[in-house]
Amino acid sequence: MLINLSDVLSDQHKTVEETVRLEMEEIRMKSGTYPIVSKEPVHVSVEHIRGKELLIKAETRLTAVIPCDRCLEDVRREFVLDITKHVDVGLSDAELTEELDESNFIDGYHL
Repeated sequence: MLINLSDVLSDQHKTVEETVRLEMEEIRMKSGTYPIVSKEPVHVSVEHIRGKELLIKAETRLTAVIPCDRCLEDVRREFVLDITKHVDVGLSDAELTEELDESNFIDGYHL
C-alpha cells in the first residue's frame, strides 16, 4: 500500500496517520527464514519537520516461529517493532545515493 505524502509536504503540513496491513509473511536472516504466525497492522505517522524533511514513525507487533537456542525446538517469539526515521525528500539523486536506505522506500510523494 502506498501512503500519499502530498498533505504533509503541502503548505498546510498536515500530519498523515494511516494503519496499513503488514504484508510480510516471513522473516529472512542469515541463519534462515522464519514464518510469521501472527501480526498486527502497522500504524504509520508522517509529520512535517521543516522544508522537505519528514519524521516517519511506524509501530507494529508480530510473532514468528524460530528455533530455541538450547534445544532447537520451534518456539513462538513476539517482536515489537517501533521505528522512527528522519527523511529529507528534497535531496538530489546524488545525495540520495549516499543515503541509500532513504531512496528505496519513498517514490515521489508516496511512501
